[in-house]
Amino acid sequence: MLAVAGASLRAAAPELLKFVPAGTEYLVSVNLERLREVPGLRAALESNEDVASRLAEFENTYNLKLEDCRQLLFVGGGKRLRGMLVETGVPEAKLEASLAPLAGNRYSAATAGERKIHYVTADRSVPEDRIKLALCYLDADSVLATEEPYLAHFLEGLKTDSAIRLAAVEAPAGNPVIWGFLNVRSLTAGNKRKASLFQVFFRDLRRVVWEIASGGEHGGALTLSATGTCRNEQSAALLNASLPGYLAMAANLLFAAEPALGGQVVNSLKSRVDGKKVYAELKLSEELTSSIGRYLKREAERRMMPPDPVPADQRNR
Repeated sequence: MLAVAGASLRAAAPELLKFVPAGTEYLVSVNLERLREVPGLRAALESNEDVASRLAEFENTYNLKLEDCRQLLFVGGGKRLRGMLVETGVPEAKLEASLAPLAGNRYSAATAGERKIHYVTADRSVPEDRIKLALCYLDADSVLATEEPYLAHFLEGLKTDSAIRLAAVEAPAGNPVIWGFLNVRSLTAGNKRKASLFQVFFRDLRRVVWEIASGGEHGGALTLSATGTCRNEQSAALLNASLPGYLAMAANLLFAAEPALGGQVVNSLKSRVDGKKVYAELKLSEELTSSIGRYLKREAERRMMPPDPVPADQRNR
């Protein structure tokens, strides 16, 4: 429940939004150009082995350096819609030339209508993880990357008139560093007999736009903000009154080993209601952000399963 107060929609939104297909239920956007400007980000990435490993896998799989990408937009909906839209300055001919040495092993090409599809098999040590990816240029600067089974459905969704597709999603003004959109009404419209907690708590919530912003001297402070649109003014007022309790429940679960830390997070919440909209903001100081990071790291290390013991060599006994 994080997102920007005052969601406005198309102005200054990323160009990739025009390729969001019909049926989209959620979006996550990462503005890589602005993310690179965050103080200390490069050092943080280089010092984190897991992040560095994932970045290396991205570049190895797609043959695209992250520095060549300006924006990433993750798209999903239902069971068949999934894909990543990439805004890049790498021309299709250059990408194809870089993939050509993999031909016959990990790379092949085909056509779908007027579009050329570049198929790349992920280079992973476990055979079951070697999924086949499809790369497709939608215009000179925009690339769709998705798993092969989802390609046809994604392209079919683009046949719907763009005005209709854009009307179904929202984006915050100014193209923030990291933001997302949730069509809550669609996500909670499943089996009514087995309503999830999410459906119970947010049954009158229609859509959410959220944003993450960094600040502070070293970029360590975080502001998580969200705008939720509800069914009517009464449901918006009820949601606004319930937010502290919902956050407290989540904090009690996440910070069970350190309740005081969870309390600080809950106390950082501010929210207000205006008509059918609820505006929520969670401001985390650099000190609190660092404390949360250390706590999550400790918990991850504690929960990590130890390796199986090596049996003693009976012959040496």
